[in-house]
Amino acid sequence: MITVKKHYGKIIMLALFGVPILSIFILFMYMIPLREAQAATYPTTTITLPTYSSGGVLLTNPYFILYDVRTGYLLDATTGVPAAATTWANAAFDSGHWTGGVISTITSFPNLIIPALSSQSVYGILMYDGASPAKTDSCVAKGLFNPQSSLTYSDSVPTKNGEVMTRTSY
Repeated sequence: MITVKKHYGKIIMLALFGVPILSIFILFMYMIPLREAQAATYPTTTITLPTYSSGGVLLTNPYFILYDVRTGYLLDATTGVPAAATTWANAAFDSGHWTGGVISTITSFPNLIIPALSSQSVYGILMYDGASPAKTDSCVAKGLFNPQSSLTYSDSVPTKNGEVMTRTSY
């Protein structure tokens, strides 16, 4: 009889402490994929496209191209998905391309919608001036694009995701 009572005590202790701990562990395991799924893309955003280049020259028909730095694939301006088959015209973010693109009443620059982009990629941006986007247009400015902040940056001012990256010299 004494051994049976000892086992009941162990079973009760296990039920009181083990089941809640196991429940918390299972709940935590279900929450991890949810957090990763939420961080998988940056939300759709709007960017203002200045109508002048870095040299102060007024651009008549500005547009920009976004591309995946790792693969070199152009991003489709409608879907935001990089692909080898994306044409230059489909990749051009210009004021005529977006039905939602409007001219800012404050700056007179076009406001363009950038679709949701994957947070797993690094994006480059190329700025052009051309009435009909073509691969033969001259690049006016280039850099990298941070979809989280909707800002451009370059290697001379290395920022990513709101942080400044530094290099260590040896």
